[in-house]
Amino acid sequence: MKLTNGKLAEIFNRILTDPFSPEIDDQALFERFCTDAAKLLCDYCGGEVAKEEQYRPEAASNDWKDHYVVEIVPNESSPEGGLWADPAAT
Repeated sequence: MKLTNGKLAEIFNRILTDPFSPEIDDQALFERFCTDAAKLLCDYCGGEVAKEEQYRPEAASNDWKDHYVVEIVPNESSPEGGLWADPAAT
């Protein structure tokens, strides 16, 4: 199978927004996947994971995009501006 960047984005989006997907159907495994995805992002865009993925039970909606949170902090490899400077990206 060949993956385009768009298909890869679709797969990540599906997994990250549906913690009950058949690919990753265990909460601990899902949390680890989210943390690993954040670490990969930091490897390429600067920053580091300060606090691993955690379930937020106070998120009341049925939209699973907001039920988990991972904390990223800038570090010496974080560029000025870019992804981390965009308030819409957080």
